[in-house]
Amino acid sequence: MSRKATCADNAAMENFFGLLKQEMYYGEELMSSEALQTKMEKYINYYNNDRIKQKLAGMSPVKYRTHASQLAAGHYPDGHILPKHPKYNISQSN
Repeated sequence: MSRKATCADNAAMENFFGLLKQEMYYGEELMSSEALQTKMEKYINYYNNDRIKQKLAGMSPVKYRTHASQLAAGHYPDGHILPKHPKYNISQSN
């Protein structure tokens, strides 16, 4: 938990909820709480798996994390392994 008035901690969630309301909720008629929960679950799945973002190289958050972790582990996206740097014995991405 962060202290009161540390807005930087909340910036990511504030941004997400702003987008959620803007893209999913504004202009819609009121609905039951069950329908709203179902719609929010669908939106969160869409946001994580299908919605592309320019700052994530045109990938969804899940695809970007998978891609980044594969590169960090020394694997290219097509499956082959990065060559080891001979001097430092670390992966080299160039």
